Amino acid sequence: MVYSGPQHECRRSFSTRQTTHQAALETKHQMLDRRISEEVHRPMPDALALAGLKKQKLRLKEELANL
Repeated sequence: MVYSGPQHECRRSFSTRQTTHQAALETKHQMLDRRISEEVHRPMPDALALAGLKKQKLRLKEELANL
């Protein structure tokens, strides 16, 4: 058996962190999607709140695309 050394462990740790980070971003993206939907379906949606939620969602989408 060949010892791969600490570099292999470091790469695996980075990959795990990146996957965890990506999952967290996807969860936040889904939560924002629900909040946007809830706001849109209110009798009098708050346009300012909607714009802010949509900007946050777009930032998360861009960050996910850059991973």
